[in-house]
Amino acid sequence: MTQRIVSYALAIMLLGMAGSNLSAETIREPAVAGRFYPKDAQKLKNAVMLFMGEAANTVHQKPVALVAPHAGYVYSGQIAADAYRQAAAHRYDLVVLLGAPHAVPVNGVSIYSGTGYRTPLGVAEIDQQTAKELIDSDPRFFFNPEAHQKEHSLEVQVPFAKCFSRMRNLSRP
Repeated sequence: MTQRIVSYALAIMLLGMAGSNLSAETIREPAVAGRFYPKDAQKLKNAVMLFMGEAANTVHQKPVALVAPHAGYVYSGQIAADAYRQAAAHRYDLVVLLGAPHAVPVNGVSIYSGTGYRTPLGVAEIDQQTAKELIDSDPRFFFNPEAHQKEHSLEVQVPFAKCFSRMRNLSRP
């Protein structure tokens, strides 16, 4: 089972919940903004907040994992918001996103080790120390830039993660 998960996983993206000064060379640019979700920052924020406002009631226990879809928001935005809403009342210092590859074959787990993912809402910081520790921990973990360049499975999660962190005013210690 573990081998199967590792074989089919594309990426782990580790989002720190605070912003920083990021170098443009290592920021992943949006690939599906304007197609899978609004390209305009205000429209995107409004869409995510509308979905979050309509989301299912939260559970009282702190979730340790969420499962959210990664299709275009017109198809999956409300379900993604239902998932993120379950964690909205709780504090998290690190968010780990996992996604499946759609265009580039990956044999193992490609861990994004750049400094951030850009969205119309700004840049989501990558916890590079944790990414490096994971990559160094197992030969099946590595960074394949091509696997992330045009992949949408993680990109569509980032605006929800950013809005979620802003809603909670989270910061890393």
